[in-house]
Amino acid sequence: MLLVEAALGFIIGYLYASQLESLFHDWVNDAPGSRVTKWKSFHWILAPMIRTHFSHHTIHHCRTYRENYVTQFRSLQERVTLNQELLQFQHGREIIAAMYGNRFSFWGWVAFCAPLVPGPILAFGFWGAPAALGMLLAVSLPPIMSNFVHEYLHMPTERALAEAPWPISWFARTPYFRFIARHHFLHHRYLRFNFNLVVGADLWRGKFRRPSNRDCAEMERLGLK
Repeated sequence: MLLVEAALGFIIGYLYASQLESLFHDWVNDAPGSRVTKWKSFHWILAPMIRTHFSHHTIHHCRTYRENYVTQFRSLQERVTLNQELLQFQHGREIIAAMYGNRFSFWGWVAFCAPLVPGPILAFGFWGAPAALGMLLAVSLPPIMSNFVHEYLHMPTERALAEAPWPISWFARTPYFRFIARHHFLHHRYLRFNFNLVVGADLWRGKFRRPSNRDCAEMERLGLK
């Protein structure tokens, strides 16, 4: 019975986590510039969201990976120039340390994880500890994927297998990893689609995009297998 409760907690938590991940990525990480401008009027409370958008959208999407999906910088000079610009910002060093949006900065952790916290707490209150534990495991998946796996999605498959720590290298051999690497590739090409790394909510939100023949050819050229 306890295993059933934990399993149900995990399933509910997975759906909850996938939904929040897709919404947060859509509404915050890649929010339209006009929305971010409005947020600045409430900077004192929305600062984590503003900084997360800057790190993810401005830096990760627009200032890196400009040549292609697997090449973060076209030259050392391009990286040096970006570092010099970032060091003019208060939190620039955090963004550099977070690999230019490939991982979370401190404020990224705050903004991304805060909406996930109520789920296990509510599960504990309504269904007890086993369900809460299952849900806690599920809601841990989006931050794990975004902070520890994401950078390897931006590598040719063979390079990811060679460079990743052994748990991620093992994971990189699974069909799920190969799917999300291609799924995330399409997000970089079609910014308003394919937000999830924890697959699910993009489908029922109408944000899922399949690759075209041209997309498939480019993925093959870049070594995404």
